[in-house]
Amino acid sequence: MPSLMKWMRQSNVIELCYCLSPHDIEGLTLEVQAQKPTLYPCTGQNKAIEYLECSISSGVGCQFLEVLEICRDLLMIPEEEKSKFVAELEAHGRANLSNGIDRTRLCNNWINKCQQEIETYHPRWNTRIQQWKNEKRQQNKNADESIVEWYQREQSQGVFSMECPIRRCQLFAVLQPALNQVHQQRMSVINKCEHELGIDFDNETSGIEDISRHYQLLNGVAVQSAFHQILMLHQENANEGVQTFVGNVLTALHRLPDKRGETMLWKEEKKRWKNILQQLVEDRAPKVNEPTFNSPLIGGCKPLKENVIAQLLNEHGKFRNNKICGGQRDVIPISLQANEPAIIYAKAWPEMPGMSYLMEQCHHRIIGHGTYHSELVCLRYANGDSIPVLCSEAIHGPTLQEVFDKDPSILNTLDHQHYTELLFVALLTNPEDGLPTNYIVRRLMDNETYTLVSIDHDHALFPDWLPDKKSDTLQLQIKTILFCLGHMHQQINSIARQKFLALDARQTMESIFRDTQTQNEVYEKMFPSDMIRRWHHNSDQSCTVPIPLKKGDAAAIYTRWLKLRTLLHRHSDVTGLQCLIQIHPKAGITYGDALKKYKDPIRILAQLGRYQLNKHGVLASNTRALHTLTRAKVSMQVSKNLKTSYWGLKDLTPAEALAELDQLSYQQHQLETIYKELSSGNMNTFEELLSVEHQALILRGDSERGLPPFNWNTLSDKQQLKLCQIVQSRPFEKLSIRGFNLKSWYLYRYDIGGPNTLTVKIKNFFSGMPNLSWLDVSDTMIDDQGLSAIAAHCPILQILIAKRCSQLQGMLLSIFPSLSEAVLDESRLITLNIHANKLACLQANYCKHLTKVEIPFEMPILKKWEMIGATALTSLKLRAPFLESLQLSECSVIENIATSSNALSVLDIQGCNKARNPRKHEISENYSMLSIGIVPSISSATK
Repeated sequence: MPSLMKWMRQSNVIELCYCLSPHDIEGLTLEVQAQKPTLYPCTGQNKAIEYLECSISSGVGCQFLEVLEICRDLLMIPEEEKSKFVAELEAHGRANLSNGIDRTRLCNNWINKCQQEIETYHPRWNTRIQQWKNEKRQQNKNADESIVEWYQREQSQGVFSMECPIRRCQLFAVLQPALNQVHQQRMSVINKCEHELGIDFDNETSGIEDISRHYQLLNGVAVQSAFHQILMLHQENANEGVQTFVGNVLTALHRLPDKRGETMLWKEEKKRWKNILQQLVEDRAPKVNEPTFNSPLIGGCKPLKENVIAQLLNEHGKFRNNKICGGQRDVIPISLQANEPAIIYAKAWPEMPGMSYLMEQCHHRIIGHGTYHSELVCLRYANGDSIPVLCSEAIHGPTLQEVFDKDPSILNTLDHQHYTELLFVALLTNPEDGLPTNYIVRRLMDNETYTLVSIDHDHALFPDWLPDKKSDTLQLQIKTILFCLGHMHQQINSIARQKFLALDARQTMESIFRDTQTQNEVYEKMFPSDMIRRWHHNSDQSCTVPIPLKKGDAAAIYTRWLKLRTLLHRHSDVTGLQCLIQIHPKAGITYGDALKKYKDPIRILAQLGRYQLNKHGVLASNTRALHTLTRAKVSMQVSKNLKTSYWGLKDLTPAEALAELDQLSYQQHQLETIYKELSSGNMNTFEELLSVEHQALILRGDSERGLPPFNWNTLSDKQQLKLCQIVQSRPFEKLSIRGFNLKSWYLYRYDIGGPNTLTVKIKNFFSGMPNLSWLDVSDTMIDDQGLSAIAAHCPILQILIAKRCSQLQGMLLSIFPSLSEAVLDESRLITLNIHANKLACLQANYCKHLTKVEIPFEMPILKKWEMIGATALTSLKLRAPFLESLQLSECSVIENIATSSNALSVLDIQGCNKARNPRKHEISENYSMLSIGIVPSISSATK
């Protein structure tokens, strides 16, 4: 491969893009004119711009297209204004250099001066700059890349063309450190790419998968563009076989996302969508009394073409009435020519267009398919009135409802990878109205398989459950046909899994919400608050602008992402249903039960979603997304199970949601970093943490955040003792010492006071933790005496986890006054004598040495007892009058079972061939004998 750096230097790309300093704005024009003079004989800004455009269109320098456009923006600043800025800069230099200030400090002073002026005249810019600086202080490694992307988006939407040129110079000066840093990062990555890719085009020893894996490590679409350019240069000068090989590589890379979910294909698709929209309007200023569309994507306010007016408006010049399949809103198909299929569907008064935009961003960033393009425009009538209209790309094909009705066999040819990826997005975004009429079934390019495209998705980000409008009864809110298909029982697609795991959750989420924040700012300019008030006052229709979010929405998506990522990392063979159960346990079990009970997906969705058939005989939406907003109060009583009122949660703007996400992702990043340091034996940062809660979180792990429990046995004995000293000095309420070698107290003569016995050492260790309520001692050599000592010194201990404890035999002499849940799986129990009046749940699965359990104490609160796989257990006698669930499957030699319960409703004794069932009076009317399978259980201690 020819040297990329050499090729770039020959093309003068590096010098062209990055010669600037904050003090040399004027020098840019001279620099550009000094490059390639043979391309243009004349001088001046216009020719410089032409050169840049020529370079871009010819492919030279296209790998730095985004930064080149920033330079071009500066070239367009009028000479007079630029001269003023340079004169101010020179005066600043003359006034300060004489005072002995070094040039670096002088530069910083000038940047601070520019920012102070920006604070005065442009609060929105200032807000974004402060956000960038806060991210830098929090050591967010993507802060510079993010602010540069923001600058490029503002520029591409024409925002800067309306600003005072001197202000543009000041903004560029303030952002120059970020531009320089991004340049260095990209050059570093390209250098690494050049040396490490090692593609042998002649021998084709590098497969497409290897190249794709390297490609995904490239940070930023601009750098990926450079890689595309290199491949294209090789393709042009190669033989037919290599050309085919490189062509296949380019096709694969075209759809491959970077770590933020950005693809080359999506950028091209956005350009195509922009061209489609522009075909609806005339490229000129509107005349008086002309109907217009207003949107930045079409260049502002433009008059509609005559054929579009004829299709869109009635004889009175108003939006036509046309409801499709009994929908709630008027929707008009628009074609460019007669007898041609529609290219756009225009919906008047869309309910929540901003949520549609957010869901489009989620689909595009996370999986790259599954939705369409849309744009909210302002339609102004000839009389001056205006309404919001959502223009959506036309997706042709039958709806999923029509496929169910006419040819359900098509569902057998759904593309497995596409379905798995759609499932992932649904798991993260909680769709509330995923009806079959809201999906188009579309044939893929291979003409053998099909995929689904969502055409209505503004009902999203709902909680799993909410109370009924007229009662306190909780009702399922995650409702989508995707969860009702038989495909849920299939193992997830391996390619979809790999692609999802390759994404960076934090970067992708930040990109999604930053795009949404930018779009929200566009909406606010297009639809001022007074216009929205007039709409709601003069019309019975409603449209929620700007983009609405609830407090916690962004954090909830991020948390679910981490949880799904952890699941996919650990289990490559999970099914779609198992993913749903892990991410949304109660909802997953509900769907699982329905999938067993019914075979028809439509019936499953109708039952779970409480849908009714409309006059067309199809399921119809029975909710409005608007009702989730605080400002759209609805009269509902919130169940006590919810703990808090969902409708009382604060409505957030995308910018506020992004701040919430930033805080959570920063905290997650810090915790992961400290976890890695601790695993390597570096305890300094862990020890310096002020929050005991964060220390506890690192030790016990958190499945919600994808953080596994910390295993003390990854450390040496000496390191474990040092960590032990740190832990003992803090008042933990939740603590895990999983894998701690208790014998290390003897090996290193660790003195924590008292006689040299393990029980006493355990007593002294826990004596300073009277408020301990949660404890994990799994994979330790703790014995009965040690556990009894903990019970005596931790009176409010509620949850105890002691898995795989080889010295634990089950003779616990002390009383556990507050214990509500105990998990003792795979420990070496021989019997179990536990005195815990408040125990509600006990789990002791696969304790192979357990022979007899006879507890003489009454357990008045016990609801669930689980002893699966205790193959030596012969007798179980409990005094638990309110026991509801007893699971003893695979206890093959058990003979006697007595519980004293009148409330038993679930009994699992599958494989207990010698067992005599509990007496009839112990079984309630709700009793169900599980002859096949095991009841799914979710333990709060083992989540």
